[in-house]
Amino acid sequence: MIREVQKHYIERKCHMFKKTIACLLALVTVVAGVTTISSSAEAASKPEKPNITGSVGFVASDNDSVGIEFTWDQVKGAKGYQYRYNCFFENGTTKASEFTKAILKGKKNTTAKVSFQDNTNIRFQVRAYTTKKVKKTTKKVFGKWATVDLTEKQVEALIADSQLVDLNGMWDDSVSQRAVLDMSYIGSGEAGSYLATINWANDVESNWCWQLPGKFDQETGVFTFEDGQLLETKFDANGNELSSNVLKEKLSGTMTYDFEKGTLTWEDKDNDRTLVFVKQ
Repeated sequence: MIREVQKHYIERKCHMFKKTIACLLALVTVVAGVTTISSSAEAASKPEKPNITGSVGFVASDNDSVGIEFTWDQVKGAKGYQYRYNCFFENGTTKASEFTKAILKGKKNTTAKVSFQDNTNIRFQVRAYTTKKVKKTTKKVFGKWATVDLTEKQVEALIADSQLVDLNGMWDDSVSQRAVLDMSYIGSGEAGSYLATINWANDVESNWCWQLPGKFDQETGVFTFEDGQLLETKFDANGNELSSNVLKEKLSGTMTYDFEKGTLTWEDKDNDRTLVFVKQ
């Protein structure tokens, strides 16, 4: 009898032990699952890597420094961006301590300017970040770095491009204050081709209009036009157009750009006057 009781007791203990082990295994599985879900959620919260879309050279207004302006696309869900750069970059430079860093708040701030004194190699990197609460503290969650490397020659070319004169737009004559110049691109405008249209108000009843197609030389600052024409338009007392006639054809000549003053000068020899245009 005693042996049967002992046997029953041992069997019961074994059953309870197996049940406890099964519960523990189930708990471990649940914890592992939660950990996996937590890790996945944390990974999913990291923003995507930005797409760097452009790098444009610039010259500081005081001409004391030059630089490169980098731009990138907005990243969905980003709270802002961190960028860093190294102006003495060589292949193999990866230490964070060798970079200058900055934070830009707001997902729409997608432009950064890097200034320097002399042309140099540059490595520029940018990454997006989101934020999360950790024990009542807001922490940044960073995505992956996007990287662009520029050689010294590439930097020099970008700076040179930024110094090209763009004549496109409206100009006012600062001398007579009666003439307006409209410089518009012909074709793509990349080759410096423009149509110069000058309107001169003779009086309330007539207007002269020069149409002068030509090309601008970036080195000399000279706009050379040829095969131009002069039109005269007449109006009635109410400002309605009465007639428009060609007064002169096959006009040729030059205008000169002043790189320091930013003005465009035309010597109108036919009418013995000088027009000095300032861009609006």
